[in-house]
Amino acid sequence: MTVLVNGVAAENSFAGIPYYLAGVTQVNFIVPPGTPTGNQPVTVTLAGNGLLGFFGENFFPVPYAGGLA
Repeated sequence: MTVLVNGVAAENSFAGIPYYLAGVTQVNFIVPPGTPTGNQPVTVTLAGNGLLGFFGENFFPVPYAGGLA
């Protein structure tokens, strides 16, 4: 599995089905340092198929530009 934020590979920390949320797949990742603030494209790829909410690419807000708050 790969996660791209604004086209840059992100470090994956978890991917799986939380025991308390049937039918949901959770993906946790660390936003790469230097990522601009604002909405950024996030793409999750499994076995060569872009999947996130089962439909490829989505945009999510990035609250700060990299590093730890």
